[in-house]
Amino acid sequence: MLFSRWFHRAGRTTSTYRPTVCVLEDRIVPATYRHFGPPPPAPAPAVHLQVIVPTNIQEGKATTVTVEAENASNQVVTNFKGVVQITLGTADPDATLPASFTFAASDKGKHTFQVTFQTPGAQTLIATSGLIAGQTPLMVGSVVTHFGVYAGSQATAGYATLVQVVALDAHNNIAADYRGTVHFSNTDAFAPQLDDYTFQASDNGSHLFAVNFATPGQQTLITTDMANKSIVGGVNVNVSSPWYYLTYNGWGYHFWY
Repeated sequence: MLFSRWFHRAGRTTSTYRPTVCVLEDRIVPATYRHFGPPPPAPAPAVHLQVIVPTNIQEGKATTVTVEAENASNQVVTNFKGVVQITLGTADPDATLPASFTFAASDKGKHTFQVTFQTPGAQTLIATSGLIAGQTPLMVGSVVTHFGVYAGSQATAGYATLVQVVALDAHNNIAADYRGTVHFSNTDAFAPQLDDYTFQASDNGSHLFAVNFATPGQQTLITTDMANKSIVGGVNVNVSSPWYYLTYNGWGYHFWY
């Protein structure tokens, strides 16, 4: 409440004495007189939404997403009261998105949401409110849960067999960003031991290895992540004996060892 100080004199008169008393009174100043100068300008309206995401996003884990309502000067519009809807511009049918949200005065033009992506790779997150919108590209990292190990059903002892090792997530999607180190073990005690291998960016989550089995019979090749021993994979291979062809006295002979 705005007050102004007013002064007036109150006196009492006698034949010989005229005292004058100053009395201080508070009076309310009408609202008409309270403002000096022109009224403050109206805040600039929001013209777009800014979508902010963290740099490290992984599939299956909740991600905090911040949406800001901004004006043409990229300043946050603190009195924004729009209804915002979060959608995806890319296919991720198992993703968890928040319901539409109405900004309140307490948000001051900024609000955080929780989004859970389920498909690794490049994604686009979009925020819309009426005629204004905003979006941001992002990369969803894979969470490797196991290896896919693939080889032909038959191998020959003493000859190289190609084996493919693929880093996979829980949905059997290839984890193209996998950079872990793989260790090999083999039930064939006489087979040459493969060196550990660290996946490179150029592998895109998949690499071919040449494996030499030495003992005929069913053998198992197992791959294990060196940092996380729970990430494993394996393949069974039937290993046959090598055969040879010789000629003697005009006859041909096949034999195995």
